[in-house]
Amino acid sequence: MSDTTITLRGRVGTELAAHKTASGQVTTRFRLAVTNWFAASNGELVQGRTHWYSVRAWDRLADNALHSIKKGEPVIVVGRPTANAWIDKNGERHAELVITAQSIGHDLANGRAAYARAPRIEIPDVSRETSIASSAPALQTEHGEGSAPAAQVPLALGEELREEAEMGEDDVYEDEVEAERRIVRDGETRPEGDEDAYGADNPGVFGHRRV
Repeated sequence: MSDTTITLRGRVGTELAAHKTASGQVTTRFRLAVTNWFAASNGELVQGRTHWYSVRAWDRLADNALHSIKKGEPVIVVGRPTANAWIDKNGERHAELVITAQSIGHDLANGRAAYARAPRIEIPDVSRETSIASSAPALQTEHGEGSAPAAQVPLALGEELREEAEMGEDDVYEDEVEAERRIVRDGETRPEGDEDAYGADNPGVFGHRRV
C-alpha cells in the first residue's frame, strides 16, 4: 500500500457511527458526498455527478469528529485510501476502499465554526497495525452475531454507489496488497466516461496513472 494522501471536500451524507475495536480503540465512520461542479459554455457553474466515499477516523480524531460533525454539514477530509478484500462463502471476491482520515474539519467557505479544546481521552497503547488487524472480529459484534457488512463504498475510488456486498461469517480476508490490486483493476475496467472526483488526469487511487 502506498502512502498516498488525498483531500476531499464535500458534505457528510450519514450520521456518524462510533465503535470500539477488540483492542479498545475508538473508531468513527461516515459517508461523504462529493459533488463536482464545472463551468458551462455560457460561464455558469453547473452541478455535476456526486461521488460517495466512506471515511473512517481513529482515536482522538474519531472522538472529536463524533462530537463536532453532523449529517449535512460541509467538511474537508484529508486521509489515506485503505483497501480491504475478502472472499465470501460462495467463493466470490470483493473489494472495498475506505479513506482513513488524518484530519477532518468544517469547510469555512460555507459557514462558521467555533473551536473548543477537547478533554483528554485515554487511548490504548497498541500499534495501528494491531488495531486494524483486530477490527475484523469487532465488526461482527457491531452488526450482529456472524455478520460484518462491508463498507458502503464503490469498488473504485469515487465511483457512484452501487449494490453493496456484505461480508459473512464464512468469508475470508485477503491481504491488503491484493485488495489494492483488485480496486485498481476495477478502476481500469469501468465504463468510458465514468471519471472519479479527481478527473481524467489524476494518477489514480494508489498512484497508478490510468491510460
